[in-house]
Amino acid sequence: MWKFFISACWFTILILTTPLFSQEEIDSSSSTMSEYEPPHRFGLWVGLFLPTFTSEAQVTSQTLGLGSTVNLEQSFQLPKNETLLRLDAYFRFSKHHSIYAGYYTSSREGTTEVTTEIQIGDLIIPVNSQAYAKNDISLLKFGYRFSIVNTEDIESGLGLGFSVLFYKLFVENKSNIRENTEDIDETLPIPVFNFYTVYNIWTRLFLSVYLDLFGVNLGTYDGSLTDFGVGVTYRFFNNFAAGIDYNVYKLDVHVEKSNGFDGVIDYLHKGIAIYLFYGL
Repeated sequence: MWKFFISACWFTILILTTPLFSQEEIDSSSSTMSEYEPPHRFGLWVGLFLPTFTSEAQVTSQTLGLGSTVNLEQSFQLPKNETLLRLDAYFRFSKHHSIYAGYYTSSREGTTEVTTEIQIGDLIIPVNSQAYAKNDISLLKFGYRFSIVNTEDIESGLGLGFSVLFYKLFVENKSNIRENTEDIDETLPIPVFNFYTVYNIWTRLFLSVYLDLFGVNLGTYDGSLTDFGVGVTYRFFNNFAAGIDYNVYKLDVHVEKSNGFDGVIDYLHKGIAIYLFYGL
């Protein structure tokens, strides 16, 4: 099923973004296309990312059993929106081969009076208690890409990589005089298939589309990941550009460790990034 879905996504991206040439155009430009070399071996994007978050957690206790599904934004009044610094980069070591990486980090906290009893792990927060929560997220993406098509008008290919989510959640019942907390600290490395296309839609104006996805069942991890982005970039000079990108990242994973965290993490962000690009 996953092989069929991945093949369909790749075929769709190629069909939607590959320009249509006549046979004469292909013949006349084939020598030029074969000699084309990408303008940059290294590229760096620095931007402001403005995501909206939706996150849920469900934690199992060895004594209390499976906890309730807790929406962090609703239950603890964690901010739904944030402005973050986001970094992305790539290094091309030949015409068709490159590596890429991306990173951002987020920290949100909130305090609220609980209106419905919450069980998260060993912690029970009764009604009318004051609760505090802090959720720290860091996302690191990296991998390898192979460009199947690489001309002056379009670069399109696929790759393999990892999407690593560093997840921390601290919850405290502040109404209890005794120490009453739950602390989760997990690193979630998820392998992904990557599909991408960059298309020159007009002089100096480029359209980019990428899709990372995977359905994972690797021992302690069971779930799915989808990371989709689309954006436009305008190149002011050969080495300098600016652009805007829309990104949706969805991770739903069940983690089951014999001597550690046991539960479900459901994480979603979606939003716009405004960035500057520098290439060498």
